[in-house]
Amino acid sequence: MIDRDTLLCMSLAGRPGNFDTRFHNYLYEKLELNYIYKAFTTEDIAAAVKGVRALGIRGCAVSMPFKESCI
Repeated sequence: MIDRDTLLCMSLAGRPGNFDTRFHNYLYEKLELNYIYKAFTTEDIAAAVKGVRALGIRGCAVSMPFKESCI
């Protein structure tokens, strides 16, 4: 159940898939963690990372083609 205490984890990908989202959310539920995982894409990785930091996102995976830009 999503509530005000739910922690957001996310990914930034060129082509976000459904597998990672389902996998993470399944594990969060099994481990009884109040987390939710969402996948997003962006055209401006610098602005997206800035937003992740400003919002205090708990975790953010980055995949191609953005990995090199974030290193």
